[in-house]
Amino acid sequence: MEMSDVSTQPSPGGPGSIVSNPGSRPKRQFADQIRSFADRTPEGYLVPGRHFGPLSELLDTYPQQNGPNTGTGQISASSPSLSQGPGNLHVAFRPIYLVHPENDSVSNPFHHVAINIRDELDQILSQRQNLGPNSNLLVFLHGWQSPTSLRLLGTYCGLDPEMFRCHLSFLASTKLFDQPPLPSQQLSIWRIRTVTICEFRLPGDALDAEELERRRQSAQRDVQRYLQRLGSTTDEGTPIIRHYSVIDSTTSVLEQDISFCVSKKDDGWIGTIWTDSGFPLECDKALVQRTESANGQAERQESYVPLVLHRPKIAISPPELPASPPPATSSQPHTPFYRATLPPYPNFFYLASQYGSSLDPNLARRDALYAFSELISMAASSEHQLLNLLKYHIDIALHRFQGIENWSLAHLKHLTTLVERAIDESKRVVYLLENEGYTQWPSAHKDRAAVIRAGSNLRSGGSGGIGNGPSESRNPIDMHDTRERTRKLLLDDYRSILHRAQSIKKAVDSGMAVITTEIRMQEARRSTEQAHKIGRITVLAYFFLPLSFVTSIYGMNFIEFKDDNMWKGIAAYVGTTVGILIPSMVLCFWKAAWSRGSQRDESGREGGQS
Repeated sequence: MEMSDVSTQPSPGGPGSIVSNPGSRPKRQFADQIRSFADRTPEGYLVPGRHFGPLSELLDTYPQQNGPNTGTGQISASSPSLSQGPGNLHVAFRPIYLVHPENDSVSNPFHHVAINIRDELDQILSQRQNLGPNSNLLVFLHGWQSPTSLRLLGTYCGLDPEMFRCHLSFLASTKLFDQPPLPSQQLSIWRIRTVTICEFRLPGDALDAEELERRRQSAQRDVQRYLQRLGSTTDEGTPIIRHYSVIDSTTSVLEQDISFCVSKKDDGWIGTIWTDSGFPLECDKALVQRTESANGQAERQESYVPLVLHRPKIAISPPELPASPPPATSSQPHTPFYRATLPPYPNFFYLASQYGSSLDPNLARRDALYAFSELISMAASSEHQLLNLLKYHIDIALHRFQGIENWSLAHLKHLTTLVERAIDESKRVVYLLENEGYTQWPSAHKDRAAVIRAGSNLRSGGSGGIGNGPSESRNPIDMHDTRERTRKLLLDDYRSILHRAQSIKKAVDSGMAVITTEIRMQEARRSTEQAHKIGRITVLAYFFLPLSFVTSIYGMNFIEFKDDNMWKGIAAYVGTTVGILIPSMVLCFWKAAWSRGSQRDESGREGGQS
């Protein structure tokens, strides 16, 4: 797909237009309304707004600027593994993309606009004020966004501030225990998880069990510290990391979210998609401040396992897409550049710049769920890939636990937490897809009459909205069937993921029960061996304790062994020993002998009666 040049000249003002002044009334009104609601206290209102306090504080933050573009989309030179300048140019990153379907080209069905400078965002959005009938615009946000961009997009897109608040819930310093919300309250703002598998090349030996367990325990604390460092001074496009799990010494799992919603705009609609994936970053180095030398860090190379999408004949007919994002829309020297080798590119790095390769643009302009289906499908593929990884490590742990039972049990418990999280995420997405009909999103299923009218206009060469030119004819019934088939396939995929995760969970529980039983049997065997050893020591004690007692008596010079009375002394010793040993043996074995005698008597009586 080719990137069209976009003029950055501001459009004439009009009703509802957004002017390019950062302090304009519409943009400030968005933040003012949120602040007004956040000031509501439980003492005076049934519905207080305390939970919007962190978002209100963020939107009221203004960066210190020396120029119109300073601090907007730049990456500082001190950022890890990042550099600026054409000498290390590999790919330029833009934190915001505008994507809308076209119907004037079969080979390039989607039009993409990459935005790097906030002034450009203001101007471009001003030119996209009016959306015609059956038209849409997809706005992609990558990573952390500046307060100015959030105010601008919130105003232009008519967004529910709840989307920003839920996506930035980690900003709250106090827990309100409101996340996740009730299922019915998630239908307007969807949030799905994406998973990235990280691999490492260790310079030396693998981590031992103690060091691996230490890193596992500190992983989430490192994530919390990383999220606390995100703020108004953070570079736009910085990745947001929700969870980071260490599988073994060479594998870890990175979890991120994608939030998306739909808002009406004029006669069309806008889909806002905010993904945590940002510019390339080595998560391990970003999360953990290690004490080893810089050379040691450089040798421990990190890479991402690519996300594999199983599409029909993709190797024969791959999408006609560029290998890198399009050129910047401005000549300003503030575009971040990245080296060709480090750091690695995350799986969703090209989500916005190459979005829509598997979608029908005509249907994507009319149906929101279908327009979002590609990213939902990619998220499902990442979940399935995670289950394959967990199944691989679980099978190894269940078949090689002999001799390391305690470590295998702890390892399986750690993997179980990942499986349980996959179950929870899959259940939530299944609910959303099952109840998608209750959303207020534009849908080819809800308004088939509009789809038929749109299909008639398309066949007659009609147009409307952004980039609506001539299009190939398409049966409106086929559009409806395609939409329903897409929804059903997505639902089946997540149901399959849910059922597979549940079966893996059962297998892990059974395996852990086997290992626990083996540990108990080993403890029982050790206890039995100890009992036998104690029994032998007890038998020896029957003899040596009386002898020791007698020896201690004669050690007090009770009688002396001399030449003239040697045999008398020995006789006294033997007599004393026997006199003490016999009562001792009687006391020790009397109960057992009496029990055996009682049993013989009872057996004799039973035999006589028979």
